Amino acid sequence: MLYVPLAAITAGPGGEARVEVVDGDPKDGADAKTRLVVVETGLAAAGAVEVTAVDGDLEEGDLVVVGR
Repeated sequence: MLYVPLAAITAGPGGEARVEVVDGDPKDGADAKTRLVVVETGLAAAGAVEVTAVDGDLEEGDLVVVGR
């Protein structure tokens, strides 16, 4: 099971839930490489939500964008 901060979940154009994963160096700021991963959400508590990747790869330790 993977959990991300609730603030990392965004809605895609079709209403799908997704997270933005940082693949590059986050110190690069706006130039850091990112990718969107469509997820299915599960239980939420204490500001975190359970996610399962539906389209794309999401692994433990991945850095996700919060509140962008």
